[in-house]
Amino acid sequence: MSYSTIAAFATPAGQSGLAVLRLSGPEALSIAEAVFTRGPLPGRQVQMAADKTAGSAEPAAQSDRFSVGRIVTKPLSQLRGYEACLGYLHYPGADSQSVIDQAIALRFIAPHSYTGEDVFEFSLHGGWLARQEVLEAVLQAGAEAAGPGEFTKRAFLNGRMDLTQAESVMDLIEADSRQQADLALSNLNGQLSARLQRLRKQLLQLMGDLEIDIEYPEYDDFRYHKAGLLQTLSQIDQSLGELEDSYRQGRLIKEGVKVVLAGRPNAGKSSLLNYLTSSEKAIVTEIPGTTRDVMEAAFSLDGFALRLFDTAGIRVSQDPVEKIGIERARDSLKQADIVLWLLEEIPAAGPGRDPVDLPNAEEAALIGPDKPVVLLLTKTDQRAAGLLNQEWQPAVVQLQDQLRKQGVRLAGTVQLSVRTGEGIRQLRLILSDLCQQLLARGAPGADLQQAALLTRERQVQSVREARGYINTVLKQAELLPMDILAQQLRLAADALAALTGDQVSDSLLNDIFSRFCVGK
Repeated sequence: MSYSTIAAFATPAGQSGLAVLRLSGPEALSIAEAVFTRGPLPGRQVQMAADKTAGSAEPAAQSDRFSVGRIVTKPLSQLRGYEACLGYLHYPGADSQSVIDQAIALRFIAPHSYTGEDVFEFSLHGGWLARQEVLEAVLQAGAEAAGPGEFTKRAFLNGRMDLTQAESVMDLIEADSRQQADLALSNLNGQLSARLQRLRKQLLQLMGDLEIDIEYPEYDDFRYHKAGLLQTLSQIDQSLGELEDSYRQGRLIKEGVKVVLAGRPNAGKSSLLNYLTSSEKAIVTEIPGTTRDVMEAAFSLDGFALRLFDTAGIRVSQDPVEKIGIERARDSLKQADIVLWLLEEIPAAGPGRDPVDLPNAEEAALIGPDKPVVLLLTKTDQRAAGLLNQEWQPAVVQLQDQLRKQGVRLAGTVQLSVRTGEGIRQLRLILSDLCQQLLARGAPGADLQQAALLTRERQVQSVREARGYINTVLKQAELLPMDILAQQLRLAADALAALTGDQVSDSLLNDIFSRFCVGK
């Protein structure tokens, strides 16, 4: 398959010590030769010494600050794969004295490169002007600007990786926690791909057995080995079921555990989000209803990635803008993995005293019976310790009982103050324990580099589709003719092929790689 030669910076925009420009495609060498001249900067006097390995020359060690231990000066075309040389970058056809920047050129020869094509990478100084001019130079020399994810897309199309591995590249780039990185590395190394390929191979083998029976009925008796076929198919379905179940864990690791801060207005939700994230992301005032929309912030805890959602205070309001925020807060309760319900005022215990600041029946239904809820009694710095520990204890017990009556799973109660830090350590311990329970892991990151977990809705939908065809065979093997059974197995195998990218539409590929960053 032939492509144009593309170029983009593999390092992010902005000033940095170094920037790396990547060229990939059939004309990578000729473009590199047009914009890069090997050797020292023009006008610099360098004593050359014999290069015994390449039959060329190299400069003797210099005492100035630009000197290096060894500078390869052979032509770029003679560089071996993974070999580099020092030189300088300039516009194509420009006077050799016109220098954009000094750089190192590194060569990769197809198919032994990231994309499977001929590749050159230039390491230059990371200033804005040098970056801009070098990119202009390679584009003038015939390269095309790479689109988002185009290098990885070429790696996929050239057989360097399958689609699940390609998706894991972006997961690794975006990883904010050790668990996310470990899972991305596992899928990049092919743990998920190998498992899917084994299952697809088994399906194709079973389909082949059926087709032999169809073509040569006199040589085989389908009923004779039907039991064995169905047993193997049942085992395949069980393995796919395990993969489908792994999506919940994979999603939690990849996307982060959703922790929603909820409660009535002015309970301290925004202050807690700012404290946990060490930021001033949320606006905090004494005015109830300050937060009008859902505010999201990333938070890492003991190797787990968490996403904190500060929501509008839930109450009855006639303000149309605040009503929208309250509705979004209710939606967040439904989408949460963990709910932190903040409570500022604790009513005295006793019959007939309704804790109106707790979730009502509607809110409890949104939370659901299985979702862990942590009750946070906030602003404890404003009250005496004796009042908290003695007089409020019966009231707290009543609150806990009321939550349980609403069908809410209470996972803990913490007395909290963001001013003094009281209760923060206890809250962190509860959150870490809940994350471990949700992810069904004994320790953060344990064995994730060897795990095979689904991480995307696209992936789990393909597995469900395959299982649907398999279950048709398992349930109707006695009723359907063999050609229909073979067709169902083919469709199941095709669903797994779509997952790994062996059979995939151009529109899906464009959608997947459009989410990548430019330069990867």
